[in-house]
Amino acid sequence: MKNPILDKGGLHLVQLTLNGRTRTGRAQPRTLLSDFLRHELGATGTHVGCEHGVCGACTVRVDGVASRSCLTLAVQVDGRRVDTVEDSVNQDDYLVHLKAAFKRHHAPAVRLLHRRNSDVKRRLVEASARRWPPTQ
Repeated sequence: MKNPILDKGGLHLVQLTLNGRTRTGRAQPRTLLSDFLRHELGATGTHVGCEHGVCGACTVRVDGVASRSCLTLAVQVDGRRVDTVEDSVNQDDYLVHLKAAFKRHHAPAVRLLHRRNSDVKRRLVEASARRWPPTQ
């Protein structure tokens, strides 16, 4: 009996909301989310570093929760929202809030400004935004 979920090439149709836009692609059942985002959807801000989920280079948010895309299968995010580092460049005054958060929390900006630490940056910006504008 033919499985209607797979097409003739054995690929799943995966539809997700990527950085606020509905996107669709095809993936093998074993395709990692990091590879799907980079090679199928062209979201190249997500990187693979250690391939064990330790380094954080592959971190994305799935339905608002930080997830390691090198440990997640693309088919697992079908119908869900995925936010990558590319989404952060579209936020109003993002860098202004980010710099203020670094200053407020005395963060070592060189290490944390790296694109791969998107979850840390998001938390710093959110913490800073709650106290915006800064009090003297």
